[in-house]
Amino acid sequence: MNHDSESQDMATQAMEHIPLHTGPSPEPEPAPKPQRTPRSHAQRNDEPPTSPNLALRPEDATLYPDGSGLKRPVSMPGQAWVIALAFAAVALGVGAWWGSSTIGGIEDSVRLSLATVEENLEREVSYDIPQITTLLDLDNDSILAKFEEEGLAIYNLGIEGEPAGDEEEGEPTLNVMKLPSDVSPSDAAVMLSRGIANLDAARAAKLLNGSWTLQVDREAGVNDVVRYVDFGSGSVEAAIESAIAIEGFDPATVAEDTQGVDDAGNTYKQGTVQYNDATYTWRISAIALEEVYDIAGLPETAVYVGIRVME
Repeated sequence: MNHDSESQDMATQAMEHIPLHTGPSPEPEPAPKPQRTPRSHAQRNDEPPTSPNLALRPEDATLYPDGSGLKRPVSMPGQAWVIALAFAAVALGVGAWWGSSTIGGIEDSVRLSLATVEENLEREVSYDIPQITTLLDLDNDSILAKFEEEGLAIYNLGIEGEPAGDEEEGEPTLNVMKLPSDVSPSDAAVMLSRGIANLDAARAAKLLNGSWTLQVDREAGVNDVVRYVDFGSGSVEAAIESAIAIEGFDPATVAEDTQGVDDAGNTYKQGTVQYNDATYTWRISAIALEEVYDIAGLPETAVYVGIRVME
């Protein structure tokens, strides 16, 4: 009896320790996933990858050049410095010699040019400016024949303008240049092709000293014009008086209201002349040459003169 009572007590105690579940059994919690260490961008190629999926093949590895040479000090050895300084000294000497030679050459060229200008202005040349009144009743061929008889070297500047009136009755404008005796037509052609304004002082003095141009226009009656440069008179007023004397005009025919300065800046005098029972008007205008041609090196006293005779 006692043995059965003890067994019953032990069974009762064991059942008291068993928990009672009134609902469904709870699901087991999932096991935590292993944390992957993030791969750094600065990771060296010799480090093992943090994941088998990121393993690098040897041919995919980045190659870095050897930069140890860049860490060497930037300096030249003593022998190289000596050579560099020697080259610099030679270059400095050559540059100084070249600069001195160039400047000296320019100065010599300027002196030579000035000397040539003076020589060209002082050489003996004859202007042989025609008296325009002797040309008034001549046609173009007769004018050229007259110049040829006088031994003048005439260069044809070309015909300007259109024939006056009908071709059978009218005559185109005559436009010629009397050359200095020591200037050939070929030399004149070269200088004139450049344009007088583009010549240097030496060539301009060579061409202009002793030359003149003549234009004859018969489109609206007689209108003859001679133009030249006066290097000897020294002033505008003196150049005008010299031109009046060359043409043989009477200064007494100049009135108070037919002299002065025109709108273009020319100083002028105007009068009348009788020729073959006809009365013509003459007008002489003058202005400083530098106002016409901007050629450095020519005398400031040079004067550009124009003589016009018209009906």
